[in-house]
Amino acid sequence: MTDPTNPIAVEGDPLVTVTRELLEREGAFGEGASEVAAGAVQASEKLCAHLGRVVGQLGISTLFVRSLFLTRARFPWLVLDPHAGPEGRWQALRSCLEAQHADVAREASLCLVTHLLRLIAGLIGDALVLRLLAEVWPDDLPTRTKEVTP
Repeated sequence: MTDPTNPIAVEGDPLVTVTRELLEREGAFGEGASEVAAGAVQASEKLCAHLGRVVGQLGISTLFVRSLFLTRARFPWLVLDPHAGPEGRWQALRSCLEAQHADVAREASLCLVTHLLRLIAGLIGDALVLRLLAEVWPDDLPTRTKEVTP
């Protein structure tokens, strides 16, 4: 049985693999917590801006808050005001992640973004999510996307 609070524990899940790659691309696998936080926020901003075109800004905001709630089951220190606008949300996320050890911040970031992608994939399907991600990170994900898309 899988642990719903740990979406990254599923071996071979294409969304986990792609999430790890895109966070790494944005610098969220750096040495310090501040590097991890900056990369995670940058990746989250890009994702929300791009995927918001598909589900709308209110939809992506709602899905982000839901992924945050799911992630807090494992990382209760990840507290953001769900009613804060995008700028407040990103600053609060950065502050929460910077206050942790880099390894913990990295794992929390991976869980948060994976939950977000998993929620969106539940609406539009894995294949479309992977294609949309390849639009944001064209140099990094097309090969991987082709490998995992049915």
